[in-house]
Amino acid sequence: DAMLTQIRALLGTDRPSAPTLDQAASAILLVEHEADLAEEIAELLDSHGVPAHCADSIDVALQCLRDTPEIRGVLLDIGLGRENGLDLIRAAARDPVLAGRDLKFLLISGTSIDREPIHQLPIIPAACLQKPVRPNDLLAFAAEVSRPSASVNRG
Repeated sequence: DAMLTQIRALLGTDRPSAPTLDQAASAILLVEHEADLAEEIAELLDSHGVPAHCADSIDVALQCLRDTPEIRGVLLDIGLGRENGLDLIRAAARDPVLAGRDLKFLLISGTSIDREPIHQLPIIPAACLQKPVRPNDLLAFAAEVSRPSASVNRG
């Protein structure tokens, strides 16, 4: 898999071209049902000082978001097996604990992305990327999440 190869290559280098992250990086939640990919991305983020949490379903992701207030960014695979990752954004916007929280979402998909349902979400994602995602794009998102925010929340 090209994405795993890129991440492994980046982990094995001094990463001169990787985005610079603030020292107090916000945590990232990775919602991905492919365990190998989730582990590699979490290791990449951790190696850059970004605390990474993983969830393989919408229910686990919601609980992790509720339990971990330092999470400010969500890397979200749209295809979560039988679940649609976009449902996590809808559920977070309705959740009494999460609704007022400043969360940024980065959507990832292994197939073409239909933009129409995305524009109707209560929280507009920062970006939609197609797999294989470049590791530097993930690190750039982590850097963006660590900055003070202006995310769009229509919930």
